[in-house]
Amino acid sequence: MEGKKICTRGPNFSEDERAILLQLITDRKNTIENKATNKVSNICKQKAWEEVTDIFNASVSIPRTVKQLKIVYENMKRRMKIYVDEQNYLKKTGYTY
Repeated sequence: MEGKKICTRGPNFSEDERAILLQLITDRKNTIENKATNKVSNICKQKAWEEVTDIFNASVSIPRTVKQLKIVYENMKRRMKIYVDEQNYLKKTGYTY
């Protein structure tokens, strides 16, 4: 069991942090969401994420890593897609509130 690193959980992202992250990503969306996976595109994507992380960490009190920001962004996209799909389904079935 020696050499194992115990990871501690960081605090959850606040709504303000999520809003800041979305704004920063929106400014660089063409680079970050680029489907190409060649060497040049991957380098540009990595630089864009590093820029987002630097600016994000400068504007919040709890520093986050590139990996953490990517995971939160992917989760936000996934949840939004599920929400939109549910809303479209409700419209198709004629459900009213």
